[in-house]
Amino acid sequence: MKYKRLLTLALAAALCIVAAACGTKNNAPGADTPAKTDTPTAAPGGTQTVGDTGDGTVREDGSYVPGQVNRLRLTYNGNVSSALYVTSAAQLLDYPELSAYDDAFFKDHALVLVQESVSSGSVEVGIESVSLKADHAAVVTLTHQGPGEGQVGTADMATWLLWTEVDTGLEDYQWTVANPALESQLSQY
Repeated sequence: MKYKRLLTLALAAALCIVAAACGTKNNAPGADTPAKTDTPTAAPGGTQTVGDTGDGTVREDGSYVPGQVNRLRLTYNGNVSSALYVTSAAQLLDYPELSAYDDAFFKDHALVLVQESVSSGSVEVGIESVSLKADHAAVVTLTHQGPGEGQVGTADMATWLLWTEVDTGLEDYQWTVANPALESQLSQY
């Protein structure tokens, strides 16, 4: 009987240690209220190219690598992969994390909002680059980063909202998402 109690206590302690080691992040799976991961910052106004706004860089091939990508985990409500070019506060999705972007911001700036669903909440989605093509196509290339070595992935579905500051004047472009999980396929919206 004494050994049974000790075994029960040892198992309970082990479970507590495992739970503490797993921990939770601001964007933990199952969190119904999205949490802000980065704070938006207004940058000086840009010209008619995608790479002048924000603190990113332009590659030799002309693609823009955003310096700051904000990310928010949303409640999964079905598979989505979309890119939206936003030029006014009225176009923003209704999340408190986007409320810092007001009409004054949109006088000299724009945002690209990307929604991307993944098969595991442990896969973090990011924006690799934004490319403007001669045929007025704008391609947002994503990155998917899975759990690190020695870590286990989760089996929950997740949708991420990503946004980054870009320049104004890109309204005529058709925005697409290049998803590395789908290789060369494009999701057009």
